[in-house]
Amino acid sequence: MVIRFGGITDRRADPLDLIKSSLSNSGWRIATIREAGSATEGKRQANAFLRTKSKPMVEYDVWATRQ
Repeated sequence: MVIRFGGITDRRADPLDLIKSSLSNSGWRIATIREAGSATEGKRQANAFLRTKSKPMVEYDVWATRQ
């Protein structure tokens, strides 16, 4: 399974900690984690709703295999 995962700037949670804890004891083992860049180049939904624009956080691609 491959998961693209990131965070939002108004939360103090670390995206990598979140995905790691979500998959722990789930039957999935993380095999690889790579930075996937950010949503800067794409169309960010946040730009349509926020009064002040924010810089998007880095997203990660997480490869996991069944244990």
